[in-house]
Amino acid sequence: MKYKKAQDVLPQYMIEDLQKYIEGGYLYIPKKEENKKSWGENTSTKDELNKRNAESVLEIGSAIGYSSLMMATHVKGLHVDTIERDDIRYQEAVVNIHDFNQEDNITIYHEDALEFDDTLLKHVPYDCLFIDAAKAQYQRFFEKYVPYLKEDGFVLVDNLDFHGMIFDIPNIKNRNTRALVRKIKRFKDWIFSNDEYDAHYVQVGDGLCIITRKEHNENRN
Repeated sequence: MKYKKAQDVLPQYMIEDLQKYIEGGYLYIPKKEENKKSWGENTSTKDELNKRNAESVLEIGSAIGYSSLMMATHVKGLHVDTIERDDIRYQEAVVNIHDFNQEDNITIYHEDALEFDDTLLKHVPYDCLFIDAAKAQYQRFFEKYVPYLKEDGFVLVDNLDFHGMIFDIPNIKNRNTRALVRKIKRFKDWIFSNDEYDAHYVQVGDGLCIITRKEHNENRN
C-alpha cells in the first residue's frame, strides 16, 4: 500500500469535497471486496514458513489473532507463540483463536513484549520471529527476541513502508506521524547496513523484510 498525494490522483472538485470532512490528514481508501487478496497471496509469509519447514513462530503483536490464525492454519505442524499488549485486541484474539479451534496450535500472552518475562516462552528456539507490533519499537523488539531464534531461523518485519510515507517524510504534516516514520526508517537503515544480518526487502503489502544471520548464510555456502 502506497501513500499518494491527493492532487496527483484526484480532480480538484473531489479534493474540495473531501476537505469538508478531512483536511491536512491521511485518508485510507480500502480496496473493493472483489479485489482483496487472501492471506498468503499478498505476503511471502506462508511461502517462507513452508519453504523452511518451520515448526514454531514467535509473533510480536497479536492484534486480533488474524496473522497467528492464518499461519497456524496454512502451515502444517506449526505452533505460534504470540504476544499482545492491548486489552481489547487480546480479548478479541482469544475469542477468535477459540472459534477456529486453534488453542493447541497458538499460545497467546497478554503482556507488553518489551517487559515480558521471556523465560515463560514455551517453544524456544523458534524458526521464525515475526514482528508486527509498535513500529517505533521495531529495533528493541528485534534485539530482545532474536536470541531466541534458531541459528538458521529468520525474522519477518512487516509494514516497513508505512503506507508509502517512508519515501516522503519531509511532506508529512503531522509531527507525531513524521517522528514515527523516521523511527521506522532508522530501523530499516540499521538492519540493511548491519554486519551480522542479511536483509531482503519484499515489495508486498506495506513492505516486508526477511532477515537472516550472515554467519549462517556464509557457512551454508
